[in-house]
Amino acid sequence: MNHSFANKIQLQRCLNGFDITHMAKHMNISTEDYVKIENGEKEFTLDLLEKIASAMGITMSEITRS
Repeated sequence: MNHSFANKIQLQRCLNGFDITHMAKHMNISTEDYVKIENGEKEFTLDLLEKIASAMGITMSEITRS
């Protein structure tokens, strides 16, 4: 798992003003599973990135941009 990418997702979430509960609810997953994403304990898939982007109201390219 890429921890720097997980950190980037956490930073983007905070910049957008969303909490973990918001993200988990909009992704239809448990808060525990969402925490695993931000801790780098889950593999990133295209489907997962789409759900993260949708929950944040941004595009996937905004997440993956360096």
